[in-house]
Amino acid sequence: MQQQGGGQGGWLGTVSSLASQFLQTKLDDQSPEDATNYVAPAEQAGIPGPKTRVASDVSILVSGCQTDETSADANPTHSPANSYGAFSNAIQTVLTQNPSPMTNRDLVLAVRKVLAQQGFKQHPCLYCSDEKVDAPFICE
Repeated sequence: MQQQGGGQGGWLGTVSSLASQFLQTKLDDQSPEDATNYVAPAEQAGIPGPKTRVASDVSILVSGCQTDETSADANPTHSPANSYGAFSNAIQTVLTQNPSPMTNRDLVLAVRKVLAQQGFKQHPCLYCSDEKVDAPFICE
């Protein structure tokens, strides 16, 4: 039985397909000069371009939760205009309470405590090389 929206993916599959087609059209229609305009500011800031491979010991990822969890949104006033990410808010809280530089490890552990105190059931994670675990978060 075929689902509404045509195709195996149903409605979501249709939306995904249309989004992919739209993006591909935008990329195909882009002139080389346009592509340079998007990449140049990042390269000027020292961020590698799209064809530059980043070494594994440079990359650091702080995720809002483990892979089997959901990263929550907070909405204490029950108004869509006042919604925010619980993880992002916890990072801001920790950095405000600790103005001196923190290591990546210390930040993630402190954010976990804040989220637990606020009643959230998510456990942020740090993904990086062993050398970067105790490096300062963002910069010194």
